[in-house]
Amino acid sequence: MKMSLKQKRSNMTTKIKAILGLGLVAGIGVGLMPLTSYAATDSTVVNVIIDEQITLSASDTINVLLDSNQVSNEILGVGVGSAVVNTNNAAGYTLTLSMAAAASDQNLNGTGTAVGSSFTPVSGTFAAPAALTPGTWGFNVAASNAPTDVAAVTTFGAVPAFASPVTISSSTGPIANSSTTVVVGAMPTSTLPAGTYTNTITFTATTN
Repeated sequence: MKMSLKQKRSNMTTKIKAILGLGLVAGIGVGLMPLTSYAATDSTVVNVIIDEQITLSASDTINVLLDSNQVSNEILGVGVGSAVVNTNNAAGYTLTLSMAAAASDQNLNGTGTAVGSSFTPVSGTFAAPAALTPGTWGFNVAASNAPTDVAAVTTFGAVPAFASPVTISSSTGPIANSSTTVVVGAMPTSTLPAGTYTNTITFTATTN
C-alpha cells in the first residue's frame, strides 16, 4: 500500500516524537537514581603508661649527745632521725633497718682517744624492746618527731646485722612523704672515755 507524502511525513513525525519521548523518560530515570557512598572505620587504643617509682631519703647522721651529768650518772641519751619514702606502687612499700653491709659488728665503736671502747647492742629486739643498761645502745620508732613522742620511747632493740634486716614501716598502697621517726638511744658508763662512738646503719625501701 502506497502512502502519500503527507502520510510519510506524519509517520516520520510520530516516530521522531516517540523516539524523543523515550529518550526523555530514560534521561529522567537516570537523573533520579540515588548516589551510593562508601565508608571504612577502624579503632585505635590510647595508653598512658606510668613507670613504677620509689624514693627514700634518710637522715645523714643521728647524733646522741651525752653531757657530763649523763656520763657520771649513767643516764640515757637519745638522738632522732627520719626516713621518708615516696612510692606510686599499687601495693605500697616496706622499709627495713639493719647495720650497713660494711659494718664489722653491731657496736658503736670509739674513735680517736676512745679507740678500743664501745657501746654494745641492747639485749632487746624491735619486736620486744628492752631498757638500756650502761654501755649499751639501740633504736626504736616513735609516733613522730615531736618531743613528747620521742620522750615516750624508753625501750630499745638492737639494730640487726645487714643479712637480717627488720621491718620498721610499711604501706599497703601508693603514698607520698611517708616519714618514719627513728630514735637511737645510748646509755654511757661513767668510765667510758670521752670521744665519738660510731657505726653505720642502713635503711632500705622496697616496693611490695
